[in-house]
Amino acid sequence: MASRSPARPSSPSPDWLDMAILTRVNMIRNGITNNHHLHDQLQKLHDDKRVLQQDILQYHRLNIALREAMGRLEDRLQYLDAENEALALDNQQKGDALVVLMSELGRLRQTQRGDNRDMDLDIATVRCERVGFHTSPWHSQTEVVEQDGQYYARPANSGGWFERLDDPDPYRCSICRELFVEGDATLVLPCKHRYHNSCGQAFCQTRHKCPLCTTRFALKAELFPDDGEGQDDAGGDDDDEDEERRPRQERRYQQQRRNRERYQLAVVPGAAWLTPVQGIAILYFISTSSLPAYPPPASPPPETKKPVGQKVEPVPKPPKPVVPDVVLPTSTSSKHELLAKPTPIIVNAPSTPDFGSWLGPDQLSPAAPGERVNATFVTLARNTDVWEIARSIRQIEDRFNRNYNYGWVFLNDKPFDETFVNITTSLVSGKTYYGLIPKEHWSFPSWIDEKKAEQVREDMRQRKIIYGDSISYRHMCRFESGFFFRHPLMNQFEYYWRVEPSVELYCDIHYDPFKFMKDNKKKYSFVLSLYEYAETIPTLWDSTKKFIKKFPQHIHPDNSMEFLSDDGGDTYNKCHFWSNFEIGNLDWLRSKAYLDFFETLDHDGGFFYERWGDAPIHSIGAALTLRKDEIHFFNDIAYYHVPFTHCPNDVDLRLKLRCHCNPADNFDWKGYSCTSRFFDVNGLPKPDGWSDQN
Repeated sequence: MASRSPARPSSPSPDWLDMAILTRVNMIRNGITNNHHLHDQLQKLHDDKRVLQQDILQYHRLNIALREAMGRLEDRLQYLDAENEALALDNQQKGDALVVLMSELGRLRQTQRGDNRDMDLDIATVRCERVGFHTSPWHSQTEVVEQDGQYYARPANSGGWFERLDDPDPYRCSICRELFVEGDATLVLPCKHRYHNSCGQAFCQTRHKCPLCTTRFALKAELFPDDGEGQDDAGGDDDDEDEERRPRQERRYQQQRRNRERYQLAVVPGAAWLTPVQGIAILYFISTSSLPAYPPPASPPPETKKPVGQKVEPVPKPPKPVVPDVVLPTSTSSKHELLAKPTPIIVNAPSTPDFGSWLGPDQLSPAAPGERVNATFVTLARNTDVWEIARSIRQIEDRFNRNYNYGWVFLNDKPFDETFVNITTSLVSGKTYYGLIPKEHWSFPSWIDEKKAEQVREDMRQRKIIYGDSISYRHMCRFESGFFFRHPLMNQFEYYWRVEPSVELYCDIHYDPFKFMKDNKKKYSFVLSLYEYAETIPTLWDSTKKFIKKFPQHIHPDNSMEFLSDDGGDTYNKCHFWSNFEIGNLDWLRSKAYLDFFETLDHDGGFFYERWGDAPIHSIGAALTLRKDEIHFFNDIAYYHVPFTHCPNDVDLRLKLRCHCNPADNFDWKGYSCTSRFFDVNGLPKPDGWSDQN
């Protein structure tokens, strides 16, 4: 049989071809889709990487900022420790000096009573003692715990449920804010308030008052008049008490002898035979011989200007003191004979010359030549600030104003009392003015939701933001930001110099800063600058950008935006001039540009819904509405306001101006200062050695 050839495969059908093509097309399409998906995923990974890099950079910056903050906090704590030690030493020295004086009087009294019982003298018992602190371990019938800023309590050892505690203050130390733990050593003050022993001792030994209720305590010295009967009764109770007291007085006397040179207590030959009256006279000479004193005025100084809305009586001058001569015995005869027939020798104690009339400031320090600018010092103060502001006035007067005699405006939301007026008037070489702040400038405006503001204060209190729960602090910041320059007493002036309580000027000022500002067309000045606390101004820059958009005509072409922002104005870097020292032009503050700026911010409510300070308000307003060269840095005015110091770097300048500041304390070039940025923005050369302080 013949073989067949194999059959040839038939050609594929059109349907099969369409299916193959469709399959291939779907594969290509799926590949393209997958490629797009992979590309999207890759792009997302790149975006995540970029965000992660930004987060890492931000965390790195935060880490650096935290390290710097910790360093500053450690420096501040060291400073506070040194300050507490200095205060404790100073208080101890003053207390010891008073104890020595009192014991000397007691010794003189004992000598008189032991050796001159036949003399009928009116003498007094001096008792001097320190108020002791009662220390005891903490025991409580209530167990208190803290969780997420909230406190809960239950009966101790009960095992029951904890209930919310609204007032944890009785169970915690008001200084460190930590809860007492069973067995903690606690300090109970005379006012019955309790603190940790370590916290309370450190605070009370230096400040002599309770941190919570401000009750004062420390050294007590009292005079109890004797009735004279016990002096003649040798077997009376007083003699028994004297026998018990004599060893203690002897120890005090020995202490006084050891410290005689330190406290400048002179021992006069024969003083053991003096009467107590003569002894007191000697102590009077010793304690007053080194103090300058001037006779009272023949005619009173110019009358103090009457405060706006407040009546003030003229300040009386103290009467001329009458200093008695001291008669001392010189013979070596018996003590009774010396008392009966003393041989008088007049001892002339050191005294100031008798000028015959009161010396005014112009006689003590002649006025500097030249015209005066229409300017004033201005201080917002309470009556309780009198001694702190007195210290500031003396700083200003001694370093500058005694030669220029500029006036001083004092403002308060309450009427000034007589003590405040008398003290400040006597210290200021120029005229003094006392003004009452209008209620509408020191209260909640009508557009503020007070309930919301209260919730904000409570939140800040729980977060322990400084002054976060204070209403008066917010009124103060709003008043300083937008109203002090509109007070009727300020309307008469062109320039102002703001002064706060307890500031210090380290260097002499040999020129008139007011005249410098006017002659050089400066409108705002500062000595310290730093970063603001971000938690207090979260929306301040949003309100500022609203003002910039609404009033572009108020933004000066040559402004200082670079000082405020690192990105051309998109965000705020928190830099500001510290406004507790500022010399400025009042016409600028009263200008439409600044008033529109303040009104925009004020209506946004940040003074009460957050905790905006007047320092960033003044700083942003000046940086935006003034030319760069209209803002001045006073390098030669060395200044301190707790906790920062401005001290010039230039050694020759400090010597010429008789400065007593420590350049190591200078804050200008530290990491948290913005002064270096101000120099860079204005193209100013930095002083030699600035980098060593950075």
